[in-house]
Amino acid sequence: MDDDFFALGGQSLIMFRIQGAFLDELGAEVPMDQMFRNPTVASIAAYLESRPAGGTPHAAVRTD
Repeated sequence: MDDDFFALGGQSLIMFRIQGAFLDELGAEVPMDQMFRNPTVASIAAYLESRPAGGTPHAAVRTD
């Protein structure tokens, strides 16, 4: 949860795959700049929870 993606050898090409997985699995769009600012699972989760519901498609985690 608290391991830094980049410290573990992560790089931008892998981030694109993770970004797609967030969208496919959670229905959550995480902009690339937020992935750089939030390099841990815990910080991405906090980012997703802090986003307002509604707005653009995939703006919040699906509830179904």
